[in-house]
Amino acid sequence: MKEVKSLKQRFFIVDKSHYVIFVIFLSILFSITSCSLDRKNPLDPSGSGDVRVPPKVLGLTSSKVMTPQNAIIIRWNRLADVDGYYVYRAFGVYTMKEKIGVIESNDIIEYTDMNSIFFGRKYYYWISAYIEYPQGRLEGPLSDYIEVSF
Repeated sequence: MKEVKSLKQRFFIVDKSHYVIFVIFLSILFSITSCSLDRKNPLDPSGSGDVRVPPKVLGLTSSKVMTPQNAIIIRWNRLADVDGYYVYRAFGVYTMKEKIGVIESNDIIEYTDMNSIFFGRKYYYWISAYIEYPQGRLEGPLSDYIEVSF
């Protein structure tokens, strides 16, 4: 019959004091190795400065269009050096946000939401900017929300 070694036997931990020393050793080892990383930009671990996080989008405003198909138009301030924007909508500040639009240009700074807009309802919108990199899009932080009552 094959003998199964316990964790204590496998790591030669004989008693509680050995276990404490082992945990302290691992903690110190982890601290030393993690402190050697450049934490100025965790998205650019090489420290080359090539990776920039898009800034927060500011200046959200809204207007309502009452036509046969109701619409809400969201506008924001243009950001320099970004490649586009994402538009999010929710039915409450703390409810799940849905990405409802992708603006693939830095020149377009408005989005028209015509998707299921009903009278007597509140809508919440957020915008984020993104930058294209060879590995994919890097999205910046969400804007402050704007509340629109229709």
